[in-house]
Amino acid sequence: MDIKGIKITESSARREPETTVVVTELAEPVAEKKKDAPSRGESMFVKIGLCGVALLLALALRSFAGRGEPGQDAREVSAQSGETQEGEDLGALHFVDASHDTTLAAPQKWRAPVQSADMELLAERGTVRFTAAGNVVAACAAGQVLSISEDSLLGRYVRLTHADGVETIYYGLLEVTVKQGQVVQQYDALGTVEAGHSIYVQVLKNGAPQNPQDYILLSIGD
Repeated sequence: MDIKGIKITESSARREPETTVVVTELAEPVAEKKKDAPSRGESMFVKIGLCGVALLLALALRSFAGRGEPGQDAREVSAQSGETQEGEDLGALHFVDASHDTTLAAPQKWRAPVQSADMELLAERGTVRFTAAGNVVAACAAGQVLSISEDSLLGRYVRLTHADGVETIYYGLLEVTVKQGQVVQQYDALGTVEAGHSIYVQVLKNGAPQNPQDYILLSIGD
C-alpha cells in the first residue's frame, strides 16, 4: 500500500486554524540502507587486510631489488668465510717438509767487495781476483777485524772473522780505514783501492781455503 499523504482536519466548537499532517514515503527504507552499508568493524578489517597486502608487496619488491646479480650472496658468504679462514691461519702453526727442497738450505751469497770490471778465480790459492772499477773496498759479510797486515806478493790486507769459523781476507788495499778489533757490518768500507788495480779475496773456514764461488756471487766465464 502506497501512502502519498494524509490530511487530517480537526474541528472543534471553536473555530481554530486547521492542522494538516503530511507523511511522505521515502524512496528507500532507512533500515534497508543501514543493512546494505558495511558496519564499522567490517570496514576496519578491510583496511587492515589492504595494509597487509601492501606491506607484503613492498617486502617482496625490496627483496628482489637487493638480490643484485646472481651469485652475489654466495660470493659475500665465501669472502667472509675466506677472511675467517685467513684469520685462523694467522694464528696456526704450519710445518713444511723441506727434506727434498735444497733451495731452502742454500745460503744467500755475498756481493762482491768492489765494483768490478773483471774477475778471475785463482784455484791454486782458493782466491778470486777483482779488477776494481771503483775506489771503495767493502766487507762481504758482517764480522770483526782480526788483523791488518801486508803480504809480500799481494800487498796490504785486512782479515775479518765471521760466524761459523768463516774468515775473509782482502788483499791489495791502497789505504785501510778500519782498526783491529773493530766490528763491521756487511758492505761497510774496509779501505780503498786505485781504480784499475786488483783486489784479491780469499775465503777460509776453520783455517782451510774454500771455493769463493760457494760464498761470493761471481760472474766468471768458462
